[in-house]
Amino acid sequence: MAEIYFLAADAEGGDIVYAGAKDKIRRKVLLTGYHGDKVWEKETKVSLTPDIVRGDMSGLSFTEYRLLTETIHVPVAFMGVRDIKRIVAISGSSEMTPWDVGGDYNRPICRRVLEQRGVRRESFGMHKKATSNLFSAGDVTLTRPARIDFDRWFSEASTGFEGANNRPTRLSRWLSRSFIPEVWAAGEQLARRILTMLPTSIEQGISWRLVNLRFKLFKRINFFMRWAFPWAMDRLAAVYREGERR
Repeated sequence: MAEIYFLAADAEGGDIVYAGAKDKIRRKVLLTGYHGDKVWEKETKVSLTPDIVRGDMSGLSFTEYRLLTETIHVPVAFMGVRDIKRIVAISGSSEMTPWDVGGDYNRPICRRVLEQRGVRRESFGMHKKATSNLFSAGDVTLTRPARIDFDRWFSEASTGFEGANNRPTRLSRWLSRSFIPEVWAAGEQLARRILTMLPTSIEQGISWRLVNLRFKLFKRINFFMRWAFPWAMDRLAAVYREGERR
């Protein structure tokens, strides 16, 4: 149940995508770009002071999982972050004009580094593409073993949860215990393959409808989010206690 590591770290679990790369990052140094939009963006919106002002908590949910995989996490944008005023000044200098492409994703320093190493301009950094998957938004659900374990935990712990508004409906719990998320994922994957044979405009329109339907369904299944943090903390604590006994 990889989910417990991510949910116990920040109660959101957005970095769950790293679980799919477990074998790739195990005992490796992982370079990431967290906070890069604040440090490297030419028109940054944060205060240019030595105080590190974060715009979100991206990367936080990876805190526990990196310990599991023995990964050394290096968020490169934090190197020299207290000198953000000077970094932004470099981005806006006349010397960086050849790498100033404008638009809403404009990071001259990063572009110069890569282009001078031979990477073609149109090959990277043209648009912002997020990789975070949020359970609360309905992007993804727990895996079936985790859903079953949560349901077991909830049945034992929910006697202390007061108020009818806090309790999930029977339908939500049934959806969570079922195979519906797995069936939906397989069906959506097949549908996307078929859609590639259609004109782009039609493909995109149907794809967005599929996504919207998935969000609504998964959000119903993800009734657990209100209690995800205590469940994950409880399960992760048990993992650590078992490790200590060994």
